[in-house]
Amino acid sequence: MIIMMTPKTAISLTSYSEENLKTAQHADYIEIRLDLCDKREREDFIAYFSDDNNKHNAPVIATVRSIKEGGKFSGSKRDWLDLVMPWADIADYTDIERDYSEYAGELRKKSGIISSVHLSYMPGDDELKETDDELRNYGDLPKIVVTPGSTDDILKLAEFTLSCKKSRKPIITSIMGSEYYWARVIMPLFGSECVYCHCGEAAAEGQYELDVMNEIFALICGRQT
Repeated sequence: MIIMMTPKTAISLTSYSEENLKTAQHADYIEIRLDLCDKREREDFIAYFSDDNNKHNAPVIATVRSIKEGGKFSGSKRDWLDLVMPWADIADYTDIERDYSEYAGELRKKSGIISSVHLSYMPGDDELKETDDELRNYGDLPKIVVTPGSTDDILKLAEFTLSCKKSRKPIITSIMGSEYYWARVIMPLFGSECVYCHCGEAAAEGQYELDVMNEIFALICGRQT
């Protein structure tokens, strides 16, 4: 039996503009992809979200995604910390990959932690559980993104997601790549905390535009956007 969840969206902002920020009002989470923004845009985002007059109802996620895990960041660990630290008092969550988990304790004093991993393959059941345990050791909300090779893999990921939900363990699950892009829609229905979307420029291959995802969820679940 499928337990229908109330789906949530996260919009990945890759550049600063009034139009993007206006679109973000229709998302449940707002992710700032710092690795895809230039210095001026990062400064503009900080100024905007530091202004009490510009507060959104949606929690803000500060993310610096490494090349290793599908992003653009190629600096040192110190460079990574320098990018995220200005957001410690602004963002509700900091996305931390396993390679930077040593900084989780310091950042957790000021924000929640999304502990993330992006895999270029579909792990087996044991590895999924081990990865989940590892991410929960330093984060509040694990994010596991895999690359499925078949529809069977997608069903396995959905089953894993549902098992976390039933165990009252919050989690974000999703897929990489465009071949099974439609699986992004499914995971929130099985308990994934949110699905990441874009507002004109995709932050990852296969991402849906936010307006399209909201329309899909409205049709499936009667979600109000």
